[in-house]
Amino acid sequence: MDSSSLLLVYLVAMFGLFYLLFIRPQKKAQKQHKEMLDKVRVHERVLTAGGIYGVVTEVGEDTITVKIAEGVQVELAKTAIVEIAEKE
Repeated sequence: MDSSSLLLVYLVAMFGLFYLLFIRPQKKAQKQHKEMLDKVRVHERVLTAGGIYGVVTEVGEDTITVKIAEGVQVELAKTAIVEIAEKE
């Protein structure tokens, strides 16, 4: 094997390692987050990316309305939901 072939083998191996260690786990986490967002329903307690717990009052296509205190509701992007905490 000459040096250019060996370099190509190393580059392919490095890309494969990079894919296995970084890209694949990130795609898996993104898929799980999307599935979780698709399952969000009214009356579920959620945690937002800002660290605020609230109860879902309305679910739209791209937005979600969350009641964070008595008489206080905020409209958030669905992607701002980090986890479903528990049902109210």
